[in-house]
Amino acid sequence: MESFRNFARPLATLPPSLDAAMEQPLSETLSAEFRSLVRIAMYVSQERFDLQFATKSLAHFLNSPTKRAWVNPGRLVGNG
Repeated sequence: MESFRNFARPLATLPPSLDAAMEQPLSETLSAEFRSLVRIAMYVSQERFDLQFATKSLAHFLNSPTKRAWVNPGRLVGNG
């Protein structure tokens, strides 16, 4: 049972130095790409109910995506 505690959790907290760096906004190019990926996820989630909550969580960052939000679409793709 102890071996399960070694696995990284999806929403694990980061050290303060990395946490501040991850909250920086994305560039305009990456922001546009992030928004495009979220739109694709919204379209696909109409058929895949298991992706709806993850897509909703990504949609919270549409207004001002951060570096932390940029990591999450990769997790969504790994889900399917």
